[in-house]
Amino acid sequence: MALQGVGQRGDLDSFFKGGSQSEEFKGYIEKLSQSLRAFQDRTDAFQVPESPEEAEGLTALLDLFEQTSVKLQQAGAFVACLQPRISMIKGYRASGLMNRLSADFQSSLVTLDHKLVDINQDVWNELLTNQGLR
Repeated sequence: MALQGVGQRGDLDSFFKGGSQSEEFKGYIEKLSQSLRAFQDRTDAFQVPESPEEAEGLTALLDLFEQTSVKLQQAGAFVACLQPRISMIKGYRASGLMNRLSADFQSSLVTLDHKLVDINQDVWNELLTNQGLR
């Protein structure tokens, strides 16, 4: 049984008008790239806290991680939906762009993981009582 009012091909214009040529999507990708750079910069600058008082930037960094992750997933889903509708060359370009953005994000996550692992357990225990980290 098909859903009423929803075609099998879907309506990608409801997400970004213009499909693969969407100026709105290009702007979204630019903002995503800026978010990724900000996440990379903040991750690189993050210092392993020796006490809970030194961890004030952790909540903001984790918030930025969450926002960037969601944007990356949304862009990837849009590109995946576009691929059957665009030429093979455009599809490869779009996939390549998403792969590069995802790789950049994963690289920053590895850096962050290494830093988080170095946080002392007592500091973690106290940090986890902070509402912002729950």
